[in-house]
Amino acid sequence: MNDETRWQAVATRDRAAAPRFVYAVESTGIFCRAGCPSRTPRRDRVTFFDRPAEARRAGYRACRRCRPEEPTDGAEADRVARVRMACSLIHAQPETSIAELARTLDVTTRGLQRDFQQMLGLSPREYRAACRLSHFKQEASADRDLTAAILDAGYGSSARLYEMSGALGMTPGAYQRGGVDQLIRYAAGPADPGTIVIAATEAGICSVRFGDDEAELLAGLQAEFPAAELRESEEQLLPWLDLVRAYLNGATRILELPTDVRGTAFQLKVWAALRAIPRGETRTYGQLAEEIGVPGGARAVARSCANNELPVAIPCHRVVPVTGDSGGYRWGKEWKQRLLAVERADAATPKVADAV
Repeated sequence: MNDETRWQAVATRDRAAAPRFVYAVESTGIFCRAGCPSRTPRRDRVTFFDRPAEARRAGYRACRRCRPEEPTDGAEADRVARVRMACSLIHAQPETSIAELARTLDVTTRGLQRDFQQMLGLSPREYRAACRLSHFKQEASADRDLTAAILDAGYGSSARLYEMSGALGMTPGAYQRGGVDQLIRYAAGPADPGTIVIAATEAGICSVRFGDDEAELLAGLQAEFPAAELRESEEQLLPWLDLVRAYLNGATRILELPTDVRGTAFQLKVWAALRAIPRGETRTYGQLAEEIGVPGGARAVARSCANNELPVAIPCHRVVPVTGDSGGYRWGKEWKQRLLAVERADAATPKVADAV
């Protein structure tokens, strides 16, 4: 639908068009769906969005009369309710098999898998694995016996959890002790427009932090692993620090870092999609959600970007609001604008192959 067709749907209160877009009214700061019984706004005050999440990111709030964020189709509402129920059951009993879950919800296994994939971007199995890992983290942080925490999280044995050590970034025992016995090396240095701190475990780079205050950046790193030993290792990490600085200055296009990435199944999927965005290009949160198969999941994508500990290596700066500005950034808007400017300038520069 083009904007003129959308406006006709708004002006005539065409409820059939309600699932296809929302419209926001500048003078009220509210967004609605077609068919809303509220007073028809002036055309010059209306902006159209494909999805409610895009309107929210642009600063509008949902109408309380037409409730544009709720499903409009009865069948769609049933699917949403079914997935929510499935999530609750998995949280309560992570050991429940997918087949048992489908029988409980009176749906086929294939149908349940399809609904999960479309709404969450994960299979039921991946969601269950993420819940188990989350449950273990909660239990392990409560000063409980490690074996009891492993079993209560739904792992049949400690061996099953040790298979997930990559997601934890360390062994389960070390995680339970807040990173105790883990040596995290770091190096810090100046970089326009501030300071960079880069940290690494034995597995690879685990954190890149931007800011103005080196002490504050190191305090944040220590808070992430309160029992780990932080050791300054400028000589060992200087090559990686210099590579990040060269990237920020536009001196290199290539940033291949040995990384130690920790995250849930959904976060890892979002981060993989971020890495697939070509240098010099951007996506909106809604577009990225669609690319990973989760239409309407823009808010969850934004949270995953905010939890990214490896900026630049995982380029969350390439995701921007639908409004067209650079948007917020965990490490500060100035850093994001610099990264985008460097990448856009490089992408606009003719390469040797293009000139031949």
